[in-house]
Amino acid sequence: MNTENIIETSLSKPEPLIPYYMSMRLVEMYPDKCVLESEDDAFDLQSFAAAYQCILQENADTHSEIWTDWQGDDTGVIRSAANAWYEVRWKEHNLQVITLSWHSANTRVKHYWIMSASRIVSEGFLEAVTTWKNELRDEVLVFASDRTTKDKILCRSLKASTFENVVLPRGMTAEIKNEIGTFFDSEPFYEKHGTPWQRTLTLVGPTGNGKSQTLRAIAGLVDQPVIYVNDIKDGTTQNAQPVRRLFTQARTMAPCLLIVDDFHRVLDARSQELFLYELNSQDNNGILTVLTGNTKACRSLQEAVKMCGRQFTLPRPGQAERRAYITVKNRDVDSEHRLSDSSVEAVVSAFADLSFAQIQEIWLRGAMRMQPDGIARHFEHILLEEAIAYRTEIAPVDFDSKD
Repeated sequence: MNTENIIETSLSKPEPLIPYYMSMRLVEMYPDKCVLESEDDAFDLQSFAAAYQCILQENADTHSEIWTDWQGDDTGVIRSAANAWYEVRWKEHNLQVITLSWHSANTRVKHYWIMSASRIVSEGFLEAVTTWKNELRDEVLVFASDRTTKDKILCRSLKASTFENVVLPRGMTAEIKNEIGTFFDSEPFYEKHGTPWQRTLTLVGPTGNGKSQTLRAIAGLVDQPVIYVNDIKDGTTQNAQPVRRLFTQARTMAPCLLIVDDFHRVLDARSQELFLYELNSQDNNGILTVLTGNTKACRSLQEAVKMCGRQFTLPRPGQAERRAYITVKNRDVDSEHRLSDSSVEAVVSAFADLSFAQIQEIWLRGAMRMQPDGIARHFEHILLEEAIAYRTEIAPVDFDSKD
């Protein structure tokens, strides 16, 4: 059987048999080689080669199925192997790497086979590739069910985030900063008290009141690797693989920050259970986890902090928070959209019971109505009109009423 036929034949087998069949055939075809099989998500051969850490050449007898994705101007085109056979030159060693991928339920599964003259070489190559993948170079590791990527743009955005523009209830900013600032230097403290060096913070409250902005400001404070969970959808099977891969990755990179923004949106019901189970493991040394969720998610997020964490509730902003928020906006806008000191209180009152996101929407609508020659004192009246219009717009509508 030639190399092309073995890939095609393996993929034609029933799903549970695919990796076993490939392993069996490789051992039969290459009895003098060490055949090492892996499904490690961090085995990113293309990126390793693109960084000139090894040399790849596609096997001439095998058709290589390559995925090509555009990742934006900063990253450009990314190529990754779906099904391929490579000849690899690494240091002074010659290896062969076979990649197979197939769909399993709602997840894309990838397996790799590394063949070389000895187990030491094959395991050394696996370690070199995965170690390189786990090293972040001005990047954030973005985790999803089907793949893990590095994002430089998100990293720059998070690192530029500060608490300067975040409005929280009195004293909360200092408390959060203290939690973040002390954790990564406190391993001896945790050891002294006989508890795992891990911590979970949850930010809960109604939608639109600054949870995501606070999360980003936390990431901006941390000088450690950041893992950003984009989505984990695993609910159609009992397969815990994506969640386990996430925590295996985090434990490998620790100390690190693990963040999940909008817990109940990012994880489906099955994955939430698995996540909370892994979160309370005593193997999470050096992992600081920050989760956000709306008020409806509060009960399950309380489970996340039951063993090793703290919950911060961000309520709908009161008068003091609205005033602080408008003061921040007033400071950062140009003169034609700046409120006078005397008009700030009127606007604060007009925005009563609204979230920060709703206030931002009204402010944006007001700014769009300003003419190029508008003057500052006009903006107050526009905002007040827009606040009235917005309240009318969001008021409940009784569709069953008759005219």
